[in-house]
Amino acid sequence: MRRHLRTIILVAGCLVLLLVVATLGYAFTRGGGTDMPKFAGRIAVRDGCGVQHMYPDDTDKRMLCLQDVFDQVSVSRNGEKLAWDTKAGTAVMVSGLDGQNPVNAPVPLGSNADPSLAPDGDKVAFLHSPKNDGKYDIWTTSITVSDAEQLTSTRNVSDIAWSPDDKWIAYVQNWSEDTEEGQLSLVRPNGDDAHPLNVDGDAPDWSPDGKQLVYVHERSLWVVDSDGTDAHQLVPNGHAPAYSRDGKLIAFLRTEKCSRNLCPEHLMIALSSGAEPREVGPVYRDERHVVWFPDPFE
Repeated sequence: MRRHLRTIILVAGCLVLLLVVATLGYAFTRGGGTDMPKFAGRIAVRDGCGVQHMYPDDTDKRMLCLQDVFDQVSVSRNGEKLAWDTKAGTAVMVSGLDGQNPVNAPVPLGSNADPSLAPDGDKVAFLHSPKNDGKYDIWTTSITVSDAEQLTSTRNVSDIAWSPDDKWIAYVQNWSEDTEEGQLSLVRPNGDDAHPLNVDGDAPDWSPDGKQLVYVHERSLWVVDSDGTDAHQLVPNGHAPAYSRDGKLIAFLRTEKCSRNLCPEHLMIALSSGAEPREVGPVYRDERHVVWFPDPFE
């Protein structure tokens, strides 16, 4: 009887040890502990009442509803703020990462869309059209102070992205319906030094170190250095690219071939080095916007 009891105790002890090892292993892979590597983050796709987000291995799918959300969702580099445009087309909403208790950013009257948060989340860049005629310029404003100011004055800007190092705002100039592209350009957050990168494309997104941009060109993913050099194709057949928070992955959408006007969109992921992509998430019925949320274990 004592021998049987001792066996039970030994087995229980082994089970506890295995549980501890498994817990530590999970902490290591998800970035637990002060010296552990951070995970790439969570892929978030604009869908339904807000965004659907998941790990890059297609696990732990969750839905975050956002008040009156329309199309574009931005995440600050510090992982603390969200911003999104609204169905009415006039407001830009800002909240914490949980999406709760959003506030209206102090934007001018007119059409306001496509927000992009500054790295610290204290400011937001957005597209503004005073006449609501589809002709936009870049504006910025503090989240809580009414200090909105205009950065560009061409009235033909789209797809803006604030760099993670806070040095530049990337944008697309003179977008064409025929090519679905425009001229990739940069401007300082204070409006200075606006200049083109001498490459055509759409939907730019910054690498976490601010040294490169991934963008769409000829319906494929391309990358270019922030000084406009070394532009080259990374992945064929893709759009809506977004760098992971550690810069090692790029999430994007790939359109399935079909005979309808709107074809299914597959969520894909590839190494930022350009390795063969793989499908990781749900299939969506039309084009979506892709961003990355921070991993809760960061």
